[in-house]
Amino acid sequence: MSLPELSTPIRIYWDLTPLPAVPPDHEKIVAGVIELKILILDITATGSTIPTSCLKILEKCTAARLGVTLTVSPAAYPAQAELLALAPPNVLLFEVTGIDTLRALFPLPQPVSGVSFPLGGHNWEQIPDVIHFCSKNGIKHLVFPMQRLYRGEVPFYIPASGLKEISDALSTFSSAPGLSVTAHDPFVWRAIFPLSPFPEGRCQAANTMLSIDQEGVVYPCPVMPVPLGNLKEMTLMEIAKGEQKRALRSRLLSLPGECAECPDAQSCKGGCRGRGERVYGTWEAFDPGCK
Repeated sequence: MSLPELSTPIRIYWDLTPLPAVPPDHEKIVAGVIELKILILDITATGSTIPTSCLKILEKCTAARLGVTLTVSPAAYPAQAELLALAPPNVLLFEVTGIDTLRALFPLPQPVSGVSFPLGGHNWEQIPDVIHFCSKNGIKHLVFPMQRLYRGEVPFYIPASGLKEISDALSTFSSAPGLSVTAHDPFVWRAIFPLSPFPEGRCQAANTMLSIDQEGVVYPCPVMPVPLGNLKEMTLMEIAKGEQKRALRSRLLSLPGECAECPDAQSCKGGCRGRGERVYGTWEAFDPGCK
């Protein structure tokens, strides 16, 4: 079942790094996030160092009792571990891009409770191995995050044959009860959990979520680089309640025209709408990940 349509989001994705030459006012942005009364803030700070402002953001979120997931680089963590302990996020993840790196990091230092595993052409075949490893070794959180397409990156998707490989490799596998696996790609989700409907039903861009890039530009989601406003010029509340966001969300409620005759359309709801638009240049295109 699809989630309801909301007046303001319940989750914000905020990428802090790499820091631009003139960063936006991070303290002003987090004040806007708190004012918006969101439930979850997903911060990504995977540069060679964790920005000092990130620690101040965590302090403000802790005081506001806002749930925070923070993803950092394993190499950057040791230098900031003591400071992060003063205002710890609810969930702390290491960004890992290969199974060999994951094995080398084990056991994860406390309080790191899981890994974020961005997918690409170099590592998607490792999905079953990563799930097996996390399950076997008591890792609590495994996230396959959304691709960032803010800077003209080429959209990535796993072909149907690859999704079947993943599904077949996991067909007789049951993960440990303590492992939470999150896959934001609806077709990757289906390959991992073939018997469970995608939790959010349809694309939730500009509904349950918004995304903030390193420059302070707000987007419907990380995979949909359609600017809704700039936090150097507007408040987050103004953007979240703005006409541009409402108009885009209204567009996304209709299935892509190319999906109209597809028998699976009512289950996948058009898949990732941002990916379809980026690849084919129209909102009427299907998500290439479904083919």
